[in-house]
Amino acid sequence: MEWQNGMVAVLDALGVSQYDDAQIERFLVNRSLSSYLLGEKAVSMGLSKPTKLVSQFIFNDTVAIGFARGENVSNAIMFKEFATLLRRLMADSLVTGIAYRGAISSGRFVVDSEPNDIAIMGQPVSDAAEWYNKAEWAGIMATPRTSYLIRSVASTELTALSRFLVEYDVPLKQDASRRLFVVNWPVEFTPLHPHRPEISEGPPERKISRLLERSMSAPEAVHKLRNTREFATIVLGSSEVPRTSV
Repeated sequence: MEWQNGMVAVLDALGVSQYDDAQIERFLVNRSLSSYLLGEKAVSMGLSKPTKLVSQFIFNDTVAIGFARGENVSNAIMFKEFATLLRRLMADSLVTGIAYRGAISSGRFVVDSEPNDIAIMGQPVSDAAEWYNKAEWAGIMATPRTSYLIRSVASTELTALSRFLVEYDVPLKQDASRRLFVVNWPVEFTPLHPHRPEISEGPPERKISRLLERSMSAPEAVHKLRNTREFATIVLGSSEVPRTSV
């Protein structure tokens, strides 16, 4: 059992509850691939101990991810690193047919990863769990408390964070909305990725729309699909969001 400072994401895969047996098996394979790619991304970012820095806990269609803060790491760098991992997870998951919705929070959490007992608990877990399924879209938002912390970062650092986190009026259930920081995952589709033709070919808006249609094909997902497309279009068209990736 180990207490850590850092960030937590709670995500659910949209539409999985309606899957048949064959779709469930395909989903599990694709989710394993996305998890593997998340670890590879952590290594490529220079996070030398991804098994300690990034912990994943999976139950049915829900994933909890714990990200331990490195030593002498500022809030701005912590936000950037975690958002970088999550935007890559969103892109890789969409390519494999999985659309995630969720929330992130920051604070102290405890990881208990005994062989027969895996758990993650703490205030940021509860905070993210309260908000992860409130949005009507595919995307990852910061909770109101965490959005306040992100907003408190120095203005110069906040500008640099726009490639990773952007403020947006998140569409919520019951036709409500709230202005929160959200992971800027559409930017993952703008650079060339020659090893991933699903990402590298065509205009980013078209690529994203095609992948969303495949991942959110259920009739009840029409509203979420429209909201997600609108977010991607607005973010990719914003002059404040450079079309580059790290």
